[in-house]
Amino acid sequence: MNIVMTAGDETRTLDLNTMPIRDAMDCERLTSMSWVEWREALAQDRASAVAFAWWIAGKRASLEVGKFSEIDLDLAQLRWSVELTDEEKGAEDDAPEDEDGDDATRPTGPDEAEIPTD
Repeated sequence: MNIVMTAGDETRTLDLNTMPIRDAMDCERLTSMSWVEWREALAQDRASAVAFAWWIAGKRASLEVGKFSEIDLDLAQLRWSVELTDEEKGAEDDAPEDEDGDDATRPTGPDEAEIPTD
C-alpha cells in the first residue's frame, strides 16, 4: 500500500510494504518509536509520525529532505490518499466467493429463518 501525501505543490509517495532496516533505525532515532509504533501513530495522524512519513518518502525518492527537526507541514492542509499496489488489487479480486457471489471469507450469522424464536 502506498500513501500519497500532498503539501502545497509537492507530492510524495510512501510505500508502506517495505521498511529497510536503515529506515527503521532512522524512525527510532528521529521519532523514538519502533516501526510498528510509528505505523500505529501514523494511522492516528500523530505529528511526529506524519513528519517522518513525509521525510522518509522524500529520502527514498532521493529528494533533498533537510533536517527532520525542521519539517513544518500544515497538517490541516496536508492531503492524503491511499493507493493499493497491483498485487493488493489482485488479492481483493481473488477473494473466494460462495455460491451467491459473496466473499466466502467474511463471517456471517444465521439467516432469520434459522434463529430460534422460543
